[in-house]
This record gives sequence, C-alpha cells and structure tokens, in this order.
Amino acid sequence: MNFELCRRTANLRAISDIVAVSTANIRAATITMKTRAEHIPSQPILAGIEAGGTSFRCAVATKPTQIVDQVSFATTQPQETVQRVQEFFSRFPGLKHLGLATFGPVDLDTGRITDTPKNSWQHFPIQSSLERLLGLPCALHTDVAAAALAEATYGSAAGALVYITVGTGIGGAAIGGHLDLAHTRPTEMGHLYVPRAIGDDFAGICPYHGDCVEGLASGPALAARWHQPPEELAADHPAWTMQTHYLSHLCLAVMRTLAPEHIILGGGVMQAPQLIERVRRHIQTLLGDYHDQKITVSLPSLMPDSGLIGALELAYRAAAVSHTAGIRPS
Repeated sequence: MNFELCRRTANLRAISDIVAVSTANIRAATITMKTRAEHIPSQPILAGIEAGGTSFRCAVATKPTQIVDQVSFATTQPQETVQRVQEFFSRFPGLKHLGLATFGPVDLDTGRITDTPKNSWQHFPIQSSLERLLGLPCALHTDVAAAALAEATYGSAAGALVYITVGTGIGGAAIGGHLDLAHTRPTEMGHLYVPRAIGDDFAGICPYHGDCVEGLASGPALAARWHQPPEELAADHPAWTMQTHYLSHLCLAVMRTLAPEHIILGGGVMQAPQLIERVRRHIQTLLGDYHDQKITVSLPSLMPDSGLIGALELAYRAAAVSHTAGIRPS
C-alpha cells in the first residue's frame, strides 16, 4: 500500500471535514457515505484511537457508532503506550483504516506531537509510529476536533458549534460559523488569558504561560490549587465557584469571536455535579443584557464517547476517500 499517498489524502480529507465544511455539509457527506455502502460489514474494519494525555482508548467498529470492542489504559511513555495499542488491534486481522484523535499540540502535516507539557511525548512521530506498527493508513486530527466532528455528525447539536474539553488540559475546536474554514488549523483555546477571579493569587501550572485558562482551570490545575483531585471536591467546595468564573469567561470569549450556535463542554472536569448549570447562569450574568446570541451551552450528547466516535469517524471518512481515489488496502 502507498501509505504516504493514503496518509496525505486521508489527512487532507479529515482536516477539510473538520475545519472547512459547515455542519450541514458534514451531515450531507455522512448520508452520502452511508448510501454508498451496500451493507455494514459483520466484522470490524475501522480502528479508532482517542489518545488523551491521561489515558488512551482504542476501539474497533463496523461503523463509527457501532463499536465491537474497546479498551482503555494509562498514557505512559510513548513506546510503551503504542505497544499496548498494537497488542489490542492485533486481535482483529480484518481492519482496514485507522483514525487517530490525539492530544496536542500536534502538527497535522508531520504527524508529530509538538510542544506538549508531557515531556516524553514532545516531537514524538505518533502517526508514522502507529502506521508502521499496525500496517494501516492513519487519518489524524486533534482529540477535541474529533469530538466536535462526532457531535456535529451524530450528536444533537445542529449548526455551527465549538467543542471545548476540560480535562488533563483545556482545548477547543470549531465547526461551521463565520470562519475562514478552508485555512483554519487546530486551535489552542485553552491558552487564552481570561480575567482573574477576585482574590485569586494562584500562579497557574501551565509550563508555557502560567495563568492561561488551562493553567488555572484544567484538571491538574484544580488538583494543584486545592491539593486533591477534582472528583473528590464536594459540590459546595469554593473550587467550583472559581471554576465557573474561568470557564464562563472562556465561553464568553468564544461567543464574541466565533459566534457559534452551540458550545459543548466536555472532558472529565465537566462531570462535576451542577457545573454546567453554574456556567450557563454565569454566562448570562457576564453578557449583561448586551446582544444575547441565543447560544446553547451543553454537555456532549455522546459523552463519554465523543472523542472515540470521532476517531472512528476519521477512519470512516478516510475509507470513503480511499474508495473514491481507487486506493485499496493491502
């Protein structure tokens, strides 16, 4: 198989699907691919990886929403982690295409992780490493962009949306809206600066910026600030008032610059009870009765599988591109 041709074709299509197509066109493309297939294969042909900073999730599927088997394990050193990926997928000899939704920052042209705070992963060639180990062409994008793609394609949000994940880090991706989509690349919304909460003197934990929103409101930031994991904080803990402040200001910045119809807040931190309701209410306060954009703010409808389904969707769309281009897996 010509992996280089396959990879570049798949990556270009994946990027186009995510950042150069409106949500309506994404839905139309999905319908077209569904009608093209004569039947759903009985054995899994799609492989998907949601590569997170804390854990990797791998799945095989007959189509993106029909997962046959999956596994999850901790993100450790790069070679150890990809070896575990290989061990899982080696059980399924009929796989044809791989979709990779990875933590970042990631260079979509070279397939390398770049300036991640996870030092051992910096400049790791994740795309080519997986292609070599698995013998599959790999369609690549960021984990948050893949989650956005899944929600736009299979979820309940119709229209332009921004997906923000709040977990090990904070990241965001936009689909649709008033953007120059043809030239949009992966964003780093989590490294925006937002107004400090009154009385907050926490330095922040981002190794690059200190007190950007990721440095103040990510899962590790909460743990460092309050000296216990976020999931152990009581519902009435003052941490959540401060968290509401930072996430609401981030959403407001997104609303005023990208004008989406929906903002979806995913990631492990957003599972905290009542946090999404508190963020909704505080956004209304921040708006100050000025130009209410009628934006919905919600949790992912596909939670907790948005990223994994998005990875499988990347593989699914790459398979359609290969079919159209006359490229056949070996």
